[in-house]
Amino acid sequence: MKKVFNEYVENYNNKNFEAKYFGWLSNYLPDYDFSESIPTNVVVNNGIGRPFVYPQERFEHPFVNDFYDGITEKEAESRINKILNK
Repeated sequence: MKKVFNEYVENYNNKNFEAKYFGWLSNYLPDYDFSESIPTNVVVNNGIGRPFVYPQERFEHPFVNDFYDGITEKEAESRINKILNK
């Protein structure tokens, strides 16, 4: 992990730097249980900005399903309102 972190830091301002790393997603979002971290692929392309974090599709978790299959507009609004009204 330290090697990956150092590589990323060393190349932070290098617009030509691209890499793919393994990572873990641990977060709080309403309606999702993150007591178990989700394995991810972190794709770095400094030419376009911040890294993209993609949960690994084979991992069974409601967040992963929703990430790839989507949710309804009504569900999205409900979740946004839960966060804003906290």
